[in-house]
Amino acid sequence: MRKELCPRLKDGQRRRGVIMISSAIVLALILGFAALSIDLSRVGREKNKMQISVDAAALAAAQEITNAVYLAGTENLDVASALANAEANARLVASEVAAKNGVYVNPETDVFFGKRVVADDGSYSITWGASPANVCRVQARRDNEDPTAPDARMNLVFAKAAGADTASDMLAKATAYVETRDIVLCLDYSASMNDDSDFVAMSNSRRGKAAVEDNLDDIWDTLVASGVTYSNTNGTKFPSGGYGKIDSYYGTYYNSYSNWYTYLHLDLYGVPWPQEGKDSYGSLRGQPSAYTSEYRWLNYINWVRRGYGYTSWYGYKKRYGYRTLVAYMGNQRPYNSYSEDLWRAPYYQFEGMKQGVTEFCTFLKDLNFDDHIGLVSYATTAVKEHDLYEPEPDIPVVDLGSNWITNDYDAINTIQRHKQAGHYTGSTGIGAGILASRDMLDDHMRDGSRPAILLMTDGNANVSPWNFSLPPGWNWNEVADFDGDGQADFSTSSRSKQYAFYQAKLAVDAGYVIHTMTVGSYADEDLMKAIANLSGGVYYDVPAGSTLADFREGIQEAFARIAAHVPPARLLSSTEQ
Repeated sequence: MRKELCPRLKDGQRRRGVIMISSAIVLALILGFAALSIDLSRVGREKNKMQISVDAAALAAAQEITNAVYLAGTENLDVASALANAEANARLVASEVAAKNGVYVNPETDVFFGKRVVADDGSYSITWGASPANVCRVQARRDNEDPTAPDARMNLVFAKAAGADTASDMLAKATAYVETRDIVLCLDYSASMNDDSDFVAMSNSRRGKAAVEDNLDDIWDTLVASGVTYSNTNGTKFPSGGYGKIDSYYGTYYNSYSNWYTYLHLDLYGVPWPQEGKDSYGSLRGQPSAYTSEYRWLNYINWVRRGYGYTSWYGYKKRYGYRTLVAYMGNQRPYNSYSEDLWRAPYYQFEGMKQGVTEFCTFLKDLNFDDHIGLVSYATTAVKEHDLYEPEPDIPVVDLGSNWITNDYDAINTIQRHKQAGHYTGSTGIGAGILASRDMLDDHMRDGSRPAILLMTDGNANVSPWNFSLPPGWNWNEVADFDGDGQADFSTSSRSKQYAFYQAKLAVDAGYVIHTMTVGSYADEDLMKAIANLSGGVYYDVPAGSTLADFREGIQEAFARIAAHVPPARLLSSTEQ
């Protein structure tokens, strides 16, 4: 029997051989996958680092824009120039922030600016390259084939065995934007907004006698210069020569205890009263009749003769002139239905507020960030101002239609410029104003905008519903603990103030920020500070100041500061970019 040249392997030996070969192959594959996973992990970490870096860089760049807006409002800078400088700074800031995270961003080619506009339905569009910029995109790339470049493709270590020296192109991007705002101006139209043009302001602790006298003279001169006539005659309401012996600023002194004899002595018999008033439909009544004029002149004479309205304190008792006449109208007949032309004249504090709102509208118009504004006036009650229909031929017609919160800043400014202190009623219903402002936002704000209320007053809340009371379970320690120590930082037993704070709480619960402003030394600073703190808004106080110019400058600055108080920049989500 022939012997085999190669002895046959036993079955166990054959299996061990196969296993060893298979194990070697599997081990090689495992090592290969492990090596590849290490490279993939490195790539993933790099992408994550790039994304975190551009997120931070975009927010920092957009913050340069918000800083520029704030400086423009607080330092009275040109908005366009401030924003142009902000873009240059933002490019550098984006590059620096990314570099601190070990990521390269080219400030010239990797930083983009555009303008974001929000539609009424909350959708938005971004126009890249448009000015002024309110949105910034930052990108980081690793796609350069030059291995020495800062944005070179990422080198791989283990994947080289498979012929891949570098990772594929990597790109991370982030977009940050400054939110567009819907702001309702909730303004005090109470009659006390005339007080700085009244004899009460002649005290040394307020304006002083000379300053108020100058202001009263300016009121008269402004009314004369308007040349306004009665609606049904060519008669001038405010003739340069005055009325009878009411023919000078300081006025004619007549020492009589009789209204009638004073009326005759002043040669007012048959002289029309200088304001015609309006009927219940808002139509001008025409030149007052002899009987109506006599009645109104006698009321004016009685006010001056008896020394009402602090006239006796400052030497104007029984002195009949332009100063006492315009002070009387502002004090005793401020309503537009009584005195239709007082909006034309610079009664303070109201004139200062009107100039502040004009500044506010001008700033937003120059900023051009697609912010929208609405207007609510309040006194005893509140009015949502959205149109202007007055019978005077020199007053323009304004109708906002259904867009009560609008970017037609000129229309809002026109409406408010043609109002006067006590335009509708005289008291100070702050709560009613907040409620109307919240309703306006509820009904007319755009989805996707940042809603806010700018609440301004010169006084103290003194109106509330007769049956109002705080809801059961109301706890001041819970709702007004602003510093977190468990104790209320504000509380009040006044029902009118409670109502105002309660309405503010409802507005805050609805997601609305309330910025507040007090004007003059008699305004309720504690309440207005508390409302601002409640919502995370800002509070500004405009003191009375030593002169009207100081006050005017102060209130314009306050309005500008709030206009420039844009929200912090936010990132668009990855699905929105």
